[in-house]
Amino acid sequence: MLADGWPHGPKEWLLTAFMALTMTGILPMLAAAFLIWLFEPVPSWTIIGGFMAAMIGAAVWVWRAL
Repeated sequence: MLADGWPHGPKEWLLTAFMALTMTGILPMLAAAFLIWLFEPVPSWTIIGGFMAAMIGAAVWVWRAL
């Protein structure tokens, strides 16, 4: 981004669009809707159990790193 505050080039325009979609909440809502659609056939207890196992694994990894 140059001093004028406007994006120049395709990379900066894509980054600006990504930031705008993220800050307005559109991108997180789309991501949540996609994940709900993706994991709909999976029982909720499986997802919660996997998340808990991942958190316990991360805690053990941090504990061993200390």
